[in-house]
Amino acid sequence: MLPSFQHPKAGPLTLVGSPLPGADASRAPPPLLGQHSREVLSSLGVSADELGRLEQVGAIRSA
Repeated sequence: MLPSFQHPKAGPLTLVGSPLPGADASRAPPPLLGQHSREVLSSLGVSADELGRLEQVGAIRSA
C-alpha cells in the first residue's frame, strides 16, 4: 500500500497506493512537471513549430 520510488528529481519517494483491487499504480514514479506536455499537445494536433513557440514563451515546459 506504500510503494517507494527513486524519483529523478525528488530522490527517494513513498506514496500512498490505490485501494482499488487490480489498480497497480505502483509501476512508476509520478511524472515530472511538463514531462508529457509535448506528447499530449501533439496528439491534439498542435504542430512542432507551435510547441517550440509555446516553450519559448514559457507557456509549456519540457521535463
